[in-house]
Amino acid sequence: MNTIFVNSAKNHPVLGEKVNFPKAGALGEKYDKGRPFQGEIIFESLQEKERILIAGLRRGDTDACKIALEEIMSYGIGPGTLENLRFKAIELLVLLSRAAVANNTDSEKIFDINNRYLKRIDESKTNEELLKNLRLAMDCLAGDIFSFQGIRHASVLRKAERFIWKNYTRKLGLEEISKASGLSAPYFSTIFKEEMGENLSGYLNRLRVERAAALLTETGKSLTEISGLCGFKDKSWFSKIFKSYFGISPGRYREIGNTTEEKTYLPNQDAISANTYPLEKERELLIALKQGDISSGKQILYEIILYFLGVKTANFPQARSRAIELAVLLSRLGTGMGLTEKIITENRNKSIKAIFGSGNVEDLNSILYKIVDEISDHVNFFRGLHHSSALKKAGGYIMENFTRKISLEEIAKASGFSAPYFSTIFKNEMGENFSSYLNRLRVEKAKTMLINTKLPLSKVTRACGFEDQCWFSKIFKLYTGTSPGKFRSRMKGA
Repeated sequence: MNTIFVNSAKNHPVLGEKVNFPKAGALGEKYDKGRPFQGEIIFESLQEKERILIAGLRRGDTDACKIALEEIMSYGIGPGTLENLRFKAIELLVLLSRAAVANNTDSEKIFDINNRYLKRIDESKTNEELLKNLRLAMDCLAGDIFSFQGIRHASVLRKAERFIWKNYTRKLGLEEISKASGLSAPYFSTIFKEEMGENLSGYLNRLRVERAAALLTETGKSLTEISGLCGFKDKSWFSKIFKSYFGISPGRYREIGNTTEEKTYLPNQDAISANTYPLEKERELLIALKQGDISSGKQILYEIILYFLGVKTANFPQARSRAIELAVLLSRLGTGMGLTEKIITENRNKSIKAIFGSGNVEDLNSILYKIVDEISDHVNFFRGLHHSSALKKAGGYIMENFTRKISLEEIAKASGFSAPYFSTIFKNEMGENFSSYLNRLRVEKAKTMLINTKLPLSKVTRACGFEDQCWFSKIFKLYTGTSPGKFRSRMKGA
């Protein structure tokens, strides 16, 4: 995630450790000069818990999964608790199902599980019922998909993997891991390779490289920091091992996110079937959008849309489940685009609501196109800017807080720069100063409210962050050439 408030190595949350989250009430606290914004800390910690949850399922460690699940869902407390929990439960189910498919599992079996439990979660009437259904879905995936069933030394390997996941951020030796499993080093080394299909060093390197890949795309940490956080002895060794797995250096892997090269994708007729959802195309779509390749992304989306267009009426509920899954995955791309947790959550919830309320495949297609268009707008807005990462952070923070009084110093701190330097690069790269950008944003939001609501001008003023109605009217007229009242009358009469 692109944020300046990240966990340091000394408090890096890993499996088996109790993470001391801020209290739930901190979610609603405002940014306070001199300390990190608590909502950002919670968001990053929850993302780490999600990784721990999926890792536990991969190991068949249901106990660790249940702990992680309870901790994740405990932060759904607040206004509209049941609805908040429902959307988060849906998101978790999607993440777990895609991890299952990535684990070479029968995709049709996974889709069947999702079809069943998406419906149950949506129909849950209480928090308890909702959580029960999510646990049942997780148990189904854990038992049938990720378990050590059929492995003779399952108990030993669970102990070893739990120890590895808890300590992979530091130097680990065969003797230490075998001791944790209760076996001698030679015997443990033998059974590990026989049962897991790779030796211990290969498994450990792959785990570290996968974790490093996530940090490269989701944070602004330096290669040296990532090397240390993932347990590599030095940056040079990290680069060598990373390249052996991905074929490119860590730096190049990160740079791909800013590539502007356009690829040509032609519809793959083998992937277009009324009965088979094109999972590979889904992966290609997410990669293209994550890399900022919007042109290719839209072409790939067209191929996915062909699947929906071929769905028979009787199979519409299943198609709607696939659309919900795709919408959730698309919403999570916001973490790498500088969007705040609040905006990402709102986008996810809005999309899920719309899809649940859809009645035909045309509605589904329209919603999915709209989601990708919104991502496209955000990517293209920052493309080519020299300080795009800092400006994305600033833009995301502004979008979440423009409804209240915010200062240049506050935004500069959120971007990671001093106020004078931030002010300079903002004007150079955005073509206007910070106050003009903020006023224009507020005016655009006010125009939308004036057209789509019947709220009085005093409430529109406050909702858009203006100090008073007089100042609102002055700024509004400056940008539109007319007063808010006349603008509303003209638009209503159009």
